[in-house]
Amino acid sequence: MDNRQRVVSNLIWRFMERCGAQLVSFAVSVVLARLLEPELYGTIALVTVITSILLVFADSGMANALIQKKDPDDLDFSSVFFFNLIFCIVLYAGLYFASPLLAKLYKAQELTAILRVLGLTIVVAGIKNVQQAYVSKPMQFKRFFFATLGGTLFSGAVGITMALMGYGIWALVAKELVNVTVNTAGGLHLELDADALAQSIGENPGLPVTIIQNQTFIQNLANNYYFAQTLVNNQQFTQL
Repeated sequence: MDNRQRVVSNLIWRFMERCGAQLVSFAVSVVLARLLEPELYGTIALVTVITSILLVFADSGMANALIQKKDPDDLDFSSVFFFNLIFCIVLYAGLYFASPLLAKLYKAQELTAILRVLGLTIVVAGIKNVQQAYVSKPMQFKRFFFATLGGTLFSGAVGITMALMGYGIWALVAKELVNVTVNTAGGLHLELDADALAQSIGENPGLPVTIIQNQTFIQNLANNYYFAQTLVNNQQFTQL
């Protein structure tokens, strides 16, 4: 198979992955909407905004930088992977301890437990982002198809089952967490070097600063901050 056929084939797999996942997600959402109370979706949306802001830090644009780099080696991938993972664990720890304050801010004590559980997606993101870059670089989108569709199907089954059993909002929480986890597990292909991060920082002490100064990182952070601020203002307005 020549390069042109290979590119076309991988783009078709990517298209099938996105369409398949969207169709399954839509079907699952329709079923869950009939099983759960509408206000539960509002609570999940609020939690998702909070975790989305932290996920901007989790991504930081470094995965895209690996894709754009001409010849990234295993040291590059391993370095960014471990940096992201450690950073995401720190972010989750901050969210874990800040959850009671956020719940008090929004006057919804149930947010504490929900934030702490759904916030685990931040740690999973620390694993997922670089793994996806590793697969995207050679355009091996066939792997995305099975990982994404498998995660969507399995998480949908978990969410619907829990909703039928009366778990309420936890059905939505479990669906999101299982989806990300299965999706990530299905895409694990990178062989890691445990000493890579220390070696990279030794060779490039400015690595953390480079990450923070990344243009994609700054733009994504600004967009999510604006969205979050709008939601907070709307929440305050509805409480008047």
